[in-house]
Amino acid sequence: MKIKVFKLKQGKESQWKKWCKQLQTTHRKEALSTIREECGTFESFILYKVGNEYYTIGISDTQIPANKNSSLNKEHQKQKRECLEYFLDTEVLYELNTKDKDYII
Repeated sequence: MKIKVFKLKQGKESQWKKWCKQLQTTHRKEALSTIREECGTFESFILYKVGNEYYTIGISDTQIPANKNSSLNKEHQKQKRECLEYFLDTEVLYELNTKDKDYII
């Protein structure tokens, strides 16, 4: 699992929210297909605010790099460049998933 934290650039909150909504709705099927191509099952971005600053956490389980020729991936990278500043990587201390092969009831 990859988890990265980004700071939203000043005045870019509404643009980032609009893009995220488009991924969830208008571009949903293509986005899910892209995640599958990257050998993943999910991707998520969570928005939060500390003081007057907005941050977003990106979480995914993709295994291979994104297809740089995909128009959706190109737009996603463009939106990230315009709206986000890299803040930090995180360390996953544990991950439990009932879909794991060794999970037995």
